Amino acid sequence: MKKLSQPISIFLSPVQLFIEDMELLEKVYKDNCESCTICTEEYELESIEELKQLDVKTLSLVELNSRHPYISLVISSEYTMIFSLEHDVKSTGIVTKLKDILTSRRSPFLYSASTWSWIIGGCTIILMFFSFQDFILSNKTVSFTVLGLELLSLIVQAFLRFGNAKFPVAYLKSKNDKRNFFLEHKNLFIAGVITLIVQLLFLWIKERIFIGV
Repeated sequence: MKKLSQPISIFLSPVQLFIEDMELLEKVYKDNCESCTICTEEYELESIEELKQLDVKTLSLVELNSRHPYISLVISSEYTMIFSLEHDVKSTGIVTKLKDILTSRRSPFLYSASTWSWIIGGCTIILMFFSFQDFILSNKTVSFTVLGLELLSLIVQAFLRFGNAKFPVAYLKSKNDKRNFFLEHKNLFIAGVITLIVQLLFLWIKERIFIGV
């Protein structure tokens, strides 16, 4: 009788990596596995050096796969997953080393699009509940304000749900060259401010129309 080996599957929070982190992950693979390939959304590469030669600054999806033993690492904006086909001592050691590196590189809470999507979704449900209360329905200004917040929440949630794949998980530059978060994502913040202004303008126009009526 032989006991079957069970695979190892570990899910972690989204991470934010720089080129030094990618090199650490590659070293773990090369020191313990026969071969390692690195995959992005468009390329399959043999090393980090090849990755550096790409004409891109950020990556929203990175996969590392090895043979003998087979260890798969998937890094996306929604989650980070480590999978090992075997549950022996060597595979467990590799998984542990990868996990230690990735755990220390967990993305800031503000950066996690999937987390914010759930939070905003909950806020939208709460707003929808309050929008049916008598004291809100009786006040047109408050009613339109709540409606505007609902629409804004739905827009932001849709953006995070369908646009989170665009959030970078790996920067092909050194940590020392890291830019300020707000500068790095200035276009996102500008779009958010514009959306808010448009919503407020829409509410103001609605209020003026009803007052005129």
